[in-house]
Amino acid sequence: MEESLSTANDVEVKFLGGLLLRPGSLAQVVDLLHPEDFFQERHRVIYTAVLSLYQQHDPISAQTVCEVLKQRGSLDSVGGSEYLTSLGRPVEEQEMMEHAAFIHRRAAARRLLSAGERIQQLARTEPDETIAFEKATQILAQVKQIPVTFASPLGELLVESTQELSQVRTRSGEWTGVPTGIDDLDKLTDGLQPSDMIMVAAPPSTGKTSFVLSIALHAALSTRRPIGIFSLELNRKRLVQRLLTMSARTDFYRLRTGRLENEEWERVLAASEQLTKEAGIWIDDTADLSTEQLRQRARHLVEQEHVALIIVDDIHLMQATVNGRRLEQRVQEVEEISRMLKVIARELNIPVLVVAQLLRAVESRPLEKARFSELRGGFLEHDADLMLILYRDELYQSKLEAHHLVKIIVAKQRNGPLADLYVHFQPEQMRFSDLMINPEEEQQEEHPS
Repeated sequence: MEESLSTANDVEVKFLGGLLLRPGSLAQVVDLLHPEDFFQERHRVIYTAVLSLYQQHDPISAQTVCEVLKQRGSLDSVGGSEYLTSLGRPVEEQEMMEHAAFIHRRAAARRLLSAGERIQQLARTEPDETIAFEKATQILAQVKQIPVTFASPLGELLVESTQELSQVRTRSGEWTGVPTGIDDLDKLTDGLQPSDMIMVAAPPSTGKTSFVLSIALHAALSTRRPIGIFSLELNRKRLVQRLLTMSARTDFYRLRTGRLENEEWERVLAASEQLTKEAGIWIDDTADLSTEQLRQRARHLVEQEHVALIIVDDIHLMQATVNGRRLEQRVQEVEEISRMLKVIARELNIPVLVVAQLLRAVESRPLEKARFSELRGGFLEHDADLMLILYRDELYQSKLEAHHLVKIIVAKQRNGPLADLYVHFQPEQMRFSDLMINPEEEQQEEHPS
């Protein structure tokens, strides 16, 4: 036992060093490992600072931990910035998990040794047998793992909330969330909000991918913050071609087949240069992406690249894994995928925009609003904070084909009103844009009561 305890320091050094270089691993051990589990006091202080950054969704690195310790006046007590820098050593993720488990076991062993000593002392000094057993039981109960709580007192939350609301009152024309570029939608939602899961649902061939790419392009250029796209449906080459089409305002088919005129090609080159300089868009086109992979990669993009929005296209192509194993029933798998997407949005404190497909039954009733029941699984609408359903009359009514109108049905919004919005869609350029006048208002003007 003494030999095992003596190795605790080396394992803790390896774990903390690996954590500073691979902070995404923390999500898998945060509920297992507590500051009290570390053998060295300075390692407890360092891990506490890491947890503080994690709770606030701030990047975790030797530099950011150093800043937290400096603010708390405990940097010198842990050995200064030099010690933190010396910790950083590459460690494989599996090895990180093994180190965390070892630290946890050794902490339990130390608590048992301490409890045994206290019970021995109790046996020598407590004359009343009943009281001695009761106290011994209490001591053993304290040995069990101390639960981590991220609960906060109401007073602190009220201070944070009033400060945030005060800033909202005094802002000058800025959205609190990530702007979509669709003015009516941004006015209704105040932008895509942090920690929200946003579902974009539509029948096939409605323009779902073009819609979310349009949002990604506008958000990246307007906020100058990176955007992460996980595309399970299209490969990265096709996505890039679509982004170029949107930005250069060219015909997608003629771009893809090399039939552009010289003037159009010059616009494509100019758009490519602009996107390279100004649009921080990260694309992952893993076709068989699992929920665990998405969680790890999304956390990396947020912590290392500071992305402001994650887009997943399409949720029905994802796989759900629990403890590394895929679920057998598809209904359970969709439920787990939906739950994990909401967890990712909450953990990373960013909006997660997800594409889903409505069942083809909606095509037999073209003039009716799409219903939640037409989603593949009843869990998606439950977990979503904002549900947008796209509907194109022109796909079913040839007389409206020239209009290229898309109705955005805001079918669910936890923190705001519902509405039907209209945008213009140019399929050849895959662009969505605002309308000058609402078609329902235009119809009322043409046919006054």
